[in-house]
Amino acid sequence: MRSVKLLAEFDPVMNELLNDEKKKIKYLSWKVQNELISILATNVRNLICQKVQNSQCFSIIVDSTQDITKIDQVSIILRYTILNFDERSLSIEESFLGFYAIDKHGAKDYEDLIISILKALNINISKCRGQGYDGASVMSGLYSGVQKRIKDQVPLAQYVHCCAHNLNLVISDAAKTFGEADAKKIKAKVLKKLCVTRWEARHESIYSLKVRFIDVLKALTNISLTSSKTDEKSMSLSLKKKLESVEFIFLLCLWEEILKPLHGVSKSLQKKDTNLHNACENLKQATSTIKELRNNYHTLMETAKCMCTKWGIPQEFHVHRLKFGRRYFDEVDGDRRLDISEDNLRIKVFLPVIDTVIFQLDNRFQGLKKVIKYFDFLNPFSLVNSTEDDIIKASEVLSACIIYLTLPVTVASAERTFSMLKLIKNYLRNSMGQNRLSNIALLNIEKEQANILDMDKIINQFAETKARKVNILS
Repeated sequence: MRSVKLLAEFDPVMNELLNDEKKKIKYLSWKVQNELISILATNVRNLICQKVQNSQCFSIIVDSTQDITKIDQVSIILRYTILNFDERSLSIEESFLGFYAIDKHGAKDYEDLIISILKALNINISKCRGQGYDGASVMSGLYSGVQKRIKDQVPLAQYVHCCAHNLNLVISDAAKTFGEADAKKIKAKVLKKLCVTRWEARHESIYSLKVRFIDVLKALTNISLTSSKTDEKSMSLSLKKKLESVEFIFLLCLWEEILKPLHGVSKSLQKKDTNLHNACENLKQATSTIKELRNNYHTLMETAKCMCTKWGIPQEFHVHRLKFGRRYFDEVDGDRRLDISEDNLRIKVFLPVIDTVIFQLDNRFQGLKKVIKYFDFLNPFSLVNSTEDDIIKASEVLSACIIYLTLPVTVASAERTFSMLKLIKNYLRNSMGQNRLSNIALLNIEKEQANILDMDKIINQFAETKARKVNILS
């Protein structure tokens, strides 16, 4: 309403409609607003459903989050491929269907919700060829998860674990390699807060600290000298002492080198038009880059020492009192020292971190490699080396290509809808109804579809819904 009143100040027709006391029927009540929003959203949803129905197949992408009123909102997105035979082109689309509230979080509840929505929209679930969820056991469970239940109904609906979530878990596992306490210590030193779902934050945090390192030291020094609070002084001095060490500079350089290739992979995975082949190739490149880094310990150490010289930081490692791990009965006697020095930094920190990243990159994407293996025959080299009889047997190459492109890579599109959810249903609009929330979100997220709607048709639908006091039929 505030937007309408603001527009009325610059539009004479709207200004007359709002301020003319003789015209009592203005159609500005919340009920009329909901009717118009519902009609617009229904038309947009029909356009999307028509595209899905005309496509050969589709994939389901589902994710959920809580809104500001602690109601669990499920975001449902369909991924499909559109063929344009006239222009001899194809495009990959990911369309948002809406937010749907869910009370219980069992696999059966999610299954019933997905099937009921597809039936209500007249979309045949037998055309489903892919499922994209996060790694929660409710969704990805092997025996009773949502993906297994959907696959029981549609055996061809392959499940793909979100690659972006997997990549995030790889980095998290690497940070925990040399102990939870050390991992928390590293997280406390970066400038930006590390968000579990924000996959870019880890590289940006490390990079920003590396670029603005001197400014951070100056800020901490200023706080320690000028602050009147004892806690702030002690905290700033403690952080400054930890930052001004060759160990920290080395870890800063190490993590920046590890996260740099993964940053590019994460960016590419979040694109709507990405596919499984590109994701696999990017992961292979990142893995090979990190494997090369494993042999460059001395180069990395020299880089860290050069930065210490540039910033005036001592290059000697801090000498601490030796700490020994507790020895238990029947334990094999070995090196039980817990301290990290220049001599054992490579063995206790560098190699475990690198090896964990390489192992997790290989282990967590086994499911992705398994799905890609089904489509090996689509590789151009395989087609060139195939005999004519083999190609005839695989006559549905185009159909296989469409299915391959339709399979989901990440649930990043669902994550993006949560940003719109927070903008629409916020602290000031926390009593919004479920239908209004879902419809407004659909109109905002699918702007391209909303912009091509025929407004005359919308007005006629609004007029024909029920008897109106004013004749607005065109």
